[in-house]
Amino acid sequence: MAQAAAGLRATSLAASAALLGLGALAALTMRFTMAQLTPPPDFTAIEMVRPETPRQPPPPMTPQEARPPVDNPIVIDHTPTPTIETETPVETELPTIFTPPSPPSISDPHWTQRPRNLSRFYPIRARDRGVEGQVVLDCLVSPQGALACSVAQETPPGWGFAEAAQRIAREHRMVPALHNGQPVEARYRMRVPFELD
Repeated sequence: MAQAAAGLRATSLAASAALLGLGALAALTMRFTMAQLTPPPDFTAIEMVRPETPRQPPPPMTPQEARPPVDNPIVIDHTPTPTIETETPVETELPTIFTPPSPPSISDPHWTQRPRNLSRFYPIRARDRGVEGQVVLDCLVSPQGALACSVAQETPPGWGFAEAAQRIAREHRMVPALHNGQPVEARYRMRVPFELD
């Protein structure tokens, strides 16, 4: 049954393709001719004539008055002469721009939490090669006493000391700075030495 339906579809497809091919061939070989129409004997042609608009003559020309000759012509110099303008400076007041005060600096921190076993932070490659280093961090201390630091200086660079110092700083907590008895944000400069025993 399925084979009969497939055969019928194939036959139908082939017949459709053949009909399309014949139609395309007929369209390509067809000629068109234009028949010349001849009017019937009682046909009268009407010719449309557009009326001409009268042209307006150009305005009459007026004769120009002859100017008398000039014995001594006056020459006008058009060269501008430089003038020095002295402007009096206008004093304007610039608006005062408000700059928020910078956070206070902490110089003598009181630590509430410090990491133990600092050797676990030492960069492995530097330890294996016997390289010592030092990092200076610029830290922003939150009102909760947490440190968020950026690297100000790393000596020697490229040994991983900066990343290790930032990990160490994240594990520190300190008593925050106070302003009017309230904890406020403050700055702290932290030096982290990396020394081998």
